[in-house]
Amino acid sequence: MYENFTRSFLTQPGILVFEQNIDLISTRVDMLRLSATLIETLSGSSNLTLQNEERLWLLAHFIALQRANNQVLFHPLFLRALSMQLSTLSGQISSAFGTGVSNKKSCLDLPPYVRGELRALVDKDGVSGLLEKFTS
Repeated sequence: MYENFTRSFLTQPGILVFEQNIDLISTRVDMLRLSATLIETLSGSSNLTLQNEERLWLLAHFIALQRANNQVLFHPLFLRALSMQLSTLSGQISSAFGTGVSNKKSCLDLPPYVRGELRALVDKDGVSGLLEKFTS
């Protein structure tokens, strides 16, 4: 079920129903099962192959789901799934958010929703929230 959800839904661009109802949808998604599915998919144990654009949307949707329902923020499965996605896309993300004229153009090529979710992952409030959870 979660492999189909990943392949058929989370990899798709511009899902307005998802973006506008993320709080409701996040209550129905088991982030640990989704994380385990992503780990299996990204480690090659699954028959699912994804293009880079699909991976970017998957990462953005994964971040959005976690931000809406952050109960598993420090669970090893979630962190591993996030890390695997980021490392798979590190070159593309680095060039999109790097410095220089050509890199600024790359950042503009990222869809606004994807760019926003990636920024939310590392913005001041996001990092402060992570640190707060570590200390509580």
